[in-house]
Amino acid sequence: MPHNTRQRLRETFKLLMRNAGTGMTTPEIANSLGVTRQTSHKDIQRLEEDGIPLYQEGDRYFVDPSYHSEIHLSLPEAWFLYLPLRRLVRAGMGRFQLIVSLLHTITSLLREEMADPLLQELEEVQRSEDQIFTTLVRCWHECCLVELEYRRPNATRASQMTVAPWWFEPAVWSDASYLIGGLRQKDESYERITLKLDRILAVRASLERFERPPVQEILAAIEQTWGIWVGEEQPVRVRLRFHNRQYDRLRETRWHPTQQMMLDEEGYVIWEADISEPQEMLPFLRGWGADVEVLEPVNIREQIASEAAATAQLYGLDPDKPSEFF
Repeated sequence: MPHNTRQRLRETFKLLMRNAGTGMTTPEIANSLGVTRQTSHKDIQRLEEDGIPLYQEGDRYFVDPSYHSEIHLSLPEAWFLYLPLRRLVRAGMGRFQLIVSLLHTITSLLREEMADPLLQELEEVQRSEDQIFTTLVRCWHECCLVELEYRRPNATRASQMTVAPWWFEPAVWSDASYLIGGLRQKDESYERITLKLDRILAVRASLERFERPPVQEILAAIEQTWGIWVGEEQPVRVRLRFHNRQYDRLRETRWHPTQQMMLDEEGYVIWEADISEPQEMLPFLRGWGADVEVLEPVNIREQIASEAAATAQLYGLDPDKPSEFF
């Protein structure tokens, strides 16, 4: 889609929003933008294809009034909004119709040079259905159980389960999003479960209802996690020893609400926190390579050590050779 077409679609959307009460005809849109009526009619169709909820009364077009509320952003606020939106686009989330609709709404608030990078990469993307997420959100709102199919990594077949959708939450250290819910047991009790949305293959709404736990309770449990995994046991103390060349980088980020940092007598950085499921930290630990040593818990230390030995063997290195870092 050429740049001038993207800009015209954005201007058409703005016109419809400014005239939300009276709506606009395609001749009125055409006159405002200096284009033909045929072009305006095609632009209306493009907006509808992108998920903008338009409706027609007679020859006038309207935007669903519940779709957008008037917001005014300062330039710093606009840039802060742009950053997570740009992350969505770079992560390929533009394949979902819901995201395209969201971007069209929000980019109307941004300057043209900021909006264009968000929209131009959506043009050649094959759209995917949003039915799974849409159904989950509806059942969350109505407190209805869902029957779903879920395929875990490396599983040969999908699992069938009945789940109460309690909440949706993003992962902190990746672009993944998760459903937090209750897995219904045979005795009709619920076991907390965290499901990655991308691994849900199918969803069917049930007529059975559930009682959702308080949001504060759900979020309090998430606060104890490294990212999203909520454990059944009490949080575990994690102690890491970093090379001091990573001190500034460690200080730049608040990695966990319970974290503490200090320097030991040799000048290395000791990092500590209470984590609900330390297994979730493995990708983070691997990313630091030999600049981090796991001191606690023992099982994570042994797993990282085993992986390091396997990596040394893969590259033909001597695993018994003393480390140059510690």
